[in-house]
Amino acid sequence: MSKGKRIFLILAAVIAAVMICIILFAGSGKNKEVKGDSVGLVITGQSTEEGWNGAHFMGASSACGEFGMSLSVEENIPENTGECEKAVERLIADGAGLIFLSSTNYTAEVLDTVKRNPETKFFCITDTMGAANMKSYFARMYQARYISGIIAAKMSGSGILGYVAAERNSEVIRGIDAFALGALSVRPDVTVNVIFTGDWDNSEKERAAAGRLINESGADVITYHQNLPNAAIEADSLGVYSIGYHERTEGMSDKYLTSIVWDWSVIYREIIKDFKQSSRNTPDRYWLGLEYGAARLTEYSPLVTEEAKNAAAAAEQRIIDGRDVFSGLITDNEGNIRCREDEALSDDILFTQMDWFVSGVKVLE
Repeated sequence: MSKGKRIFLILAAVIAAVMICIILFAGSGKNKEVKGDSVGLVITGQSTEEGWNGAHFMGASSACGEFGMSLSVEENIPENTGECEKAVERLIADGAGLIFLSSTNYTAEVLDTVKRNPETKFFCITDTMGAANMKSYFARMYQARYISGIIAAKMSGSGILGYVAAERNSEVIRGIDAFALGALSVRPDVTVNVIFTGDWDNSEKERAAAGRLINESGADVITYHQNLPNAAIEADSLGVYSIGYHERTEGMSDKYLTSIVWDWSVIYREIIKDFKQSSRNTPDRYWLGLEYGAARLTEYSPLVTEEAKNAAAAAEQRIIDGRDVFSGLITDNEGNIRCREDEALSDDILFTQMDWFVSGVKVLE
């Protein structure tokens, strides 16, 4: 072979290699459609129940239907039992490429399994991910809590509000604080009395806590952070105002003022859309709020006054316009300044470091 021919062949090979690299590099920046993948969902209760689990199922089911993806659900998987890991392994074996873990303590239980399956994408509702293939998802429900606090304070005669809560974690405390801040914004002398039940699903404890808040502490509006509406049902049976959670409970009297609700389909839709397109620039945390409709209040009872509605509407608009709940001067219930007038608490603080209560909150033992 002549020297000129060898040089020509070498140049041709180099040019071909460069062209292949250019094509591969250009293709890597594009979204590739993922086809044939199914979605897995793990929940602590049943998909048909009212409340947290049913809301997750409805949201995931709606989003999967929109994108033509199948949904496999592992129901009645209690936390801290080892059952979640088995459920995840079953979903992976069934071909789920995207798995949602819908309860707080699932993440720690399955972290080893998550790491062993790097091709499967996981989403958890906590912010303690710990793996490259795991991200978090949630709604800014605290924004709706804030607005419901305004309604509660405006409708209260005693100025004492009752709150039945499950666990002392950042999510629950964030909601209590937001509710109290909303109430305090329209009634500075308001008190929010809180009872923790220590359980997410315990009808007896929840109804007893609501009764105690009403009969012993004088609360005339009850709300809650539990999986089911037992506290509101107890308040309604005693003729006391209540504000619901998760979804609007049917069969209640007009004393049931409103409910703060999730639209999980909004969040699931965003995640599944990005997953289906193999989007590279996805956030580590999907945290959507009022402006997306991921959190909102349902229709008001006829008993809710126009003054209360107007105050709530003004607050909602301020939040949508960018004035978030946890901004400006905020003092805790021990007198410490937690946020200054020209500051706003970061998402990292809100998601993982809310272990204190704002002024006006009193925890009953």
